[in-house]
Amino acid sequence: MDNSNFLSIMRNDIDYMNRKAKWDIFWLAYRGVFWNRLTNKYEEDIAVNNLRKVVTTTLWFLFGETGVKPIFLDESKKYQKDVDLVFQYNNFAGICYDIGSNTSIYGDCYIKIGFEEMEENNPFLKRYGVKNGQVKITVLNPSNVYPRVNDFDKETVDFFVVEFTDLRGEYMTEVHYKDRVEVYRNDHIVMTVPNPTGEFLITHIPNIRNTKSYFGLSDFDDIFTLNKEIIAKMRDLSEIIDYHGSPVTLMFGVKRQDLVRSAKRVWSGLPKDSRVENLSMETDLEAINTFIRDLDNKVWELADIPEIARGKSLSISNTSSAAMKMLYYPLIQKAGRKKILMSPAIEEVIWKILLILDAKGVLELSDTPKFKLSYPSPFPVDEVNTMTLIEHKKALGMITKRMALEALGENQDNIDDIISLLGEDFPVEVELPKDEKKIGNESFYSELKQDSEKILESQSAQENKTSIDNK
Repeated sequence: MDNSNFLSIMRNDIDYMNRKAKWDIFWLAYRGVFWNRLTNKYEEDIAVNNLRKVVTTTLWFLFGETGVKPIFLDESKKYQKDVDLVFQYNNFAGICYDIGSNTSIYGDCYIKIGFEEMEENNPFLKRYGVKNGQVKITVLNPSNVYPRVNDFDKETVDFFVVEFTDLRGEYMTEVHYKDRVEVYRNDHIVMTVPNPTGEFLITHIPNIRNTKSYFGLSDFDDIFTLNKEIIAKMRDLSEIIDYHGSPVTLMFGVKRQDLVRSAKRVWSGLPKDSRVENLSMETDLEAINTFIRDLDNKVWELADIPEIARGKSLSISNTSSAAMKMLYYPLIQKAGRKKILMSPAIEEVIWKILLILDAKGVLELSDTPKFKLSYPSPFPVDEVNTMTLIEHKKALGMITKRMALEALGENQDNIDDIISLLGEDFPVEVELPKDEKKIGNESFYSELKQDSEKILESQSAQENKTSIDNK
C-alpha cells in the first residue's frame, strides 16, 4: 500500500476530518484567537482567555511541579534506575504537561516511543550513563495522527498513520504496525524498521471516554460556545465604550465651520433657535455586564473550576484540611475522571519503555514489573497535623516509614536515600517490664533511705556531744 492510499483512507473518513477541523478551532481558541463575526476573519481575543485558564489550572492540579512518577515495588525495584534515567532524559514532567494540554484541548493525546541512537562522542552518553543511546518519548500533534480503527471494534486499531515534514520540507509519512514501521517520502516507501516490542510504538490517551467513539471528549466541548459568546459581548461592549468615548456632536441651525471643538472653547453668538449637543449614551451597560458575568460563571461551573482555584481571596487560618479539600471538590472530581484513562495509558508507556530497553540489551526483563504511579498532591502539607496523625498510626502499627515520608510530601529520591540510611522500620522503643521497673525503683529508694538514716544518726550524735560539753 503506497502513501496515496493512506491519504485517501484518511480523507474519506468524514468523522475524522470533521474532528480534525474542530481540533484546529479549539487550538486557535486556546491561543485566544476567535472568529470575528463583524470582520469575518480570525482575530485575537480582547478579553481574558478563560479557556487557557481552565487548562492551566487543571494541569497544575493533576501534575504539580514533578509530574507523574513510577514507584517500582518488591523485586521490580531493579528497573527503577533505568526508567528514572529515561524520564530524566526526556523531562517527563514537561511531557506530562503536554499530555494534559492535548487531552484537555483536543480530547486525545498520542505518545510515540522510540530509541535514539547516539554516537560515541555524544555528551549525553556520559551524562546519563548509557551505552549507545536512550529511549525517546515524543508527544505528537493529534492533528497529524490518524488511527485506523477497526470497523467492528472501536477499541482495536489496525495501524497508525503519522504525517510530518522533514528538514528539507518534504512530506513524510510513518505507518506504525505492531511488528514494523514503514516510512514514506512523498508517495514512495524509503524505509522499513522492525518493531521488536510486538506492541504499537504509539500510545493513545483519551481525555474522557466517549462510549460511541474511539476518540475522547475535549474539555472545550461544553464551554467553547459560551466563551465564544462572552468574547462577542465583550467586543460589543468595547465598541460602545469607544463610540461614546469620543461622542458625536449634534448641531441644529448652526453651520459646522462656525464651531471649533476644544476642551476650553466657549461657543457664543449662535442663532436664537440653534442647538448644539453631544450624542448621549442611553445603552444599558449594566445589563450587558450582568449577562457577561452570568456567562462567565457558567463557564467555570461547567469546567469544574471553583472560585478559590481562580484566585479568590479566602481566610483559611482556621480551615481544616478536609474543609479545604471540599472547597476544591469539583476540581478533585475532574482530576479523578482524567486519571481513570490517563493512568493506564502512562503505565502502558512505561511498559513499552521497558520492552525497548530489553530489546536493546540495557536490561533483562525477566518478569512482569510491578509498580504504581505517584501523582503529586496539589495541597500544601500541614506538617504538625500530619506528624500527629503519623504518631497515632505508628502506635497502632498501621504505617511504615516510607508511608510516613510520603505523607509528609518528601521527594521520592529523598525517601529512597533516607530509607537506605535508616532502614524501612521505625526504631523500636524498648521498655522494661513493670515488675523490673518496680524492683529497680524499690532498690533505689531503699538505698536512699539507708543513706539518709546514716546522715540523721550522725547529726543526732553530734548534737548530743555538743549538749554534754555545754553542761
